Amino acid sequence: MGLGKAKILSQGAAAVSCTTNTLNFPTGVTGTALYQFNSNTVSTSSSNYNAYSINNLSYSTSVKKYGSASAVFNGSSTKIDLPSNSLNFSAFSISAWVYITSNPGSQPYTIVNTYDYVNGPSKGWTFQIVSGQVLRFSGHADDCATPFPADPSCSVYTRISSTAQVPLNTWTFVALTNGGTGNAVTLYIGNTSVATTTMQSLSYHSQYPSIGYVSYYIGSSASSEGFFSGNIDQLRVYNSALSSSNINSLANEVC
Repeated sequence: MGLGKAKILSQGAAAVSCTTNTLNFPTGVTGTALYQFNSNTVSTSSSNYNAYSINNLSYSTSVKKYGSASAVFNGSSTKIDLPSNSLNFSAFSISAWVYITSNPGSQPYTIVNTYDYVNGPSKGWTFQIVSGQVLRFSGHADDCATPFPADPSCSVYTRISSTAQVPLNTWTFVALTNGGTGNAVTLYIGNTSVATTTMQSLSYHSQYPSIGYVSYYIGSSASSEGFFSGNIDQLRVYNSALSSSNINSLANEVC
């Protein structure tokens, strides 16, 4: 999982095909969107998933995992908004390579999310790195004082966090798989499952999902928070829950 490109030879000494440019990877899985961040926010799937708006995003050709560049987020104002309702799935998976150089502290580093409040209640989900460099998923159909599974009686708000850390100053593979209500929601760091529980109910407001920060309304007042600080590369979205073997394949992509 280093910074450079890897080449693997088969017994016949022929190079294994590059998978990082392939939307429908692993084999047998249909991808929804793939953001390679090679100087743009275009998805390899269709324009339905291309960025709707961008603010203060830059690209690094030196700190990258795959391809020619990675996306650089400044921790205070970088925003990528995606088309309205484009990630409103009942079951889904997200994977990405992240490079952080500091602990998030009191403000999470948001990888991708669909959260909004509007006139209440909370709906949608967030996938973030939070204080202590741990990975966290929160999913809402409503609000509870304490989420499931910390409060087993809460059936509308699910939150899980890893105990394992996302390390600093290195590229790290992270992933989230959600099978939908009543099924497993699982977090991965590398190819290792680091937290799992049963997904409670999930619903959405009509809004713009975003990469690198959280944007939401309370009534007519807009708020933004959770700005990512660092680099993101090879962000993949699926409208299904991937298996652990699929996650292993993604964590070990080569090109």
